[in-house]
Amino acid sequence: MLQALETVGFRSFAVGALLLAAGSFAFKSGDAAAPVEMHRLVLDAPIEPHAIYLTAWEDGDVVMPLDTHDLHPITFTTQAMIAGCRWQATETLDPIDSAHFAYSYDETILSCEPDATVWYKTPRTGIVTIAE
Repeated sequence: MLQALETVGFRSFAVGALLLAAGSFAFKSGDAAAPVEMHRLVLDAPIEPHAIYLTAWEDGDVVMPLDTHDLHPITFTTQAMIAGCRWQATETLDPIDSAHFAYSYDETILSCEPDATVWYKTPRTGIVTIAE
């Protein structure tokens, strides 16, 4: 139970900090020629049965400020303690066009306790669509 709470805490903190930073950038940029609006990012990627994904999409679609006229790569990083090991997940979004990103997910084991159960990694790829 403690691991589940720690996982949610790290995930919420990491995603919240990212969105806060992105929101601050959006308000500071103030470029009238490139309006930054809130957009919903919809992930379409395979889900392996019984796998645990440390993902920004844990609670559904991600909503964040984006300038769809000038997209840049986006990286979400999340850490969690799972079964005695500290994992780090990295989700990378690379622009394809003004409405889509190529998505990749990878995991790294940062450390493990001596008696930890090491789970298998679950890399995946997909597409993220920018919705209104």
